[in-house]
Parts: sequence; C-alpha cells; structure tokens
Amino acid sequence: MMDSQPALGAVVREKLVEPGALLVGTTRKDGTARISGAEPLIMDGQV
Repeated sequence: MMDSQPALGAVVREKLVEPGALLVGTTRKDGTARISGAEPLIMDGQV
C-alpha cells in the first residue's frame, strides 16, 4: 500500500505507525462503545 499510494502511505505512517500504539473504537449492537489497544506492524511494506 505504501509503495502504490505514497500520499496515503505517508498519512498511515504518520498517524498509525510512528506513535507505536493506537486505540481502535467501535460500537456494539446495543450502541455502547468498545475501545481496544492495537500496535500496527509493517511487514514487506504492508500494514
């Protein structure tokens, strides 16, 4: 992804990879929030 779309790849690296950890938020069927920690990894240029 980062090689085929360099502008998007730069945003992904800046916002997701460089901080080293991020929070992913979703909502359950009943409308309550679910927040999980995640660590993005890059292998062979792929997130």
